[in-house]
Amino acid sequence: MSRDLDRLLDSINHMTEMFTETGAFIEGMTAEGFRADRLLQRAVSMDLVIIGEIASDILKRSPDFAADHPEIGWTELVGLRDHIQRDLSSVDPAVLWFAASDTVPQLLSQLRALRHFHAQGE
Repeated sequence: MSRDLDRLLDSINHMTEMFTETGAFIEGMTAEGFRADRLLQRAVSMDLVIIGEIASDILKRSPDFAADHPEIGWTELVGLRDHIQRDLSSVDPAVLWFAASDTVPQLLSQLRALRHFHAQGE
């Protein structure tokens, strides 16, 4: 396996781990409970920043791969990272909740399918 492919697979695995962690953070939680928990908001924010950083790296190092898999929403993940990094104190908890409770599970499922597909040798 080439070095670039190894790095890409490592990135996908790391992103999958971050999505899984984010899901675990909010498991059993309500939107209201999340809105009241600043520490949890910060934890989810950090995971989303890391995910956005990984997405940015994939866009730079493997643009063809990202273009072949637009369902992942690479640029949207980078945009969310940028939004959070600009001013964490102004990020609406509802945006974080939506990302963690709706977007993350969808993307986790897509990444797992993608990782499985590539493991079989696309």
